[in-house]
Amino acid sequence: LVTEKMTQTRQGEPMEFVTFEDTSGMYETIFFPTVFRRYGMMLAPNYPYLVRGTVEEEFGAVTLTVRDLRRLERATRTPERTSRFVRSSA
Repeated sequence: LVTEKMTQTRQGEPMEFVTFEDTSGMYETIFFPTVFRRYGMMLAPNYPYLVRGTVEEEFGAVTLTVRDLRRLERATRTPERTSRFVRSSA
């Protein structure tokens, strides 16, 4: 976890924009209110995470809309590549 920016929806519900970094780069993510309520308290710097969601591209910016987050205790080995955005042509 590199940066966090708390904000609110128009209805006043909390949500957050979070930047994660791994060995392949930096990734912008969005935690919408339902997901933020479920996982927001787990977010802390200096922990590895497994982040799952939907990759979206708008106006040339790629973000991951988070649907699931898991904090990893410790990596037993360093994977060749820890994350990857895959675009579907569908």
